Amino acid sequence: MRTVNLRSSENEIFKVSEEVAKQSVVVRNFLEEDNSNGDEITIPLPNISGKLLGMVIEWIAMHVEEKLAEEDLHAWKTKFMEDLDLDLLFELIMAANYLEVTDLFHATCQCVADKISGKSPEEIRKIFNITNDFTPEEEAEIRRQNAWVFEPSGSGSTSGSK
Repeated sequence: MRTVNLRSSENEIFKVSEEVAKQSVVVRNFLEEDNSNGDEITIPLPNISGKLLGMVIEWIAMHVEEKLAEEDLHAWKTKFMEDLDLDLLFELIMAANYLEVTDLFHATCQCVADKISGKSPEEIRKIFNITNDFTPEEEAEIRRQNAWVFEPSGSGSTSGSK
């Protein structure tokens, strides 16, 4: 199996096995279209910084090369996600999406969902630094029109279900 050199936007080179490289659909497609016969190939990834590319490779390697027990892999994933600040998390989502590393994309999106789960709109605005562009009157009207959203679970109507 040949070595794949992934080149970041800063021209930093990451040497990985072809098996690791192919976990990205973008890289896999590049490799499938490559007609060279060398033992090594360099693939430019100008939209991905070295920091993010290193993180994506670390994620893939832990899933492909490391043969961890399921509970150890779960603990590693949890720690990996906990160490991300919100800005880095969003950058990693974009990198995983661009490179089409589906399991990392899903895991990072789930991490965002977990951060906002059970939070009020005000708390979510604070987490994401979003200013409320509704006047208090507009917000009150929206809440009135959509009161069912703000009802505690189980106390709303069960229209049609028996």
